[in-house]
Amino acid sequence: NKIGDSGASALGEAIAQLGNLTSLTLDLVYNKIGDSGASALGEAIGQLGNLTSLTLNLGYDNKIGESGASAVGEAIGQL
Repeated sequence: NKIGDSGASALGEAIAQLGNLTSLTLDLVYNKIGDSGASALGEAIGQLGNLTSLTLNLGYDNKIGESGASAVGEAIGQL
């Protein structure tokens, strides 16, 4: 797929609109997502106040460093 940071950011914008979502599964392997894309996804996930179930796979062929991973972790911590 290789959506990259811009695709991950767009996906984050769409996810943020789903405020009543209770379950989310994202399998984003092999997408070349970096820190900015991961941060955008993290911010979006953090806005899902009704979320009770999250499966997030960002392994393989993504370029997420410490700042991107921290952003995702902080968002999950807000749930």
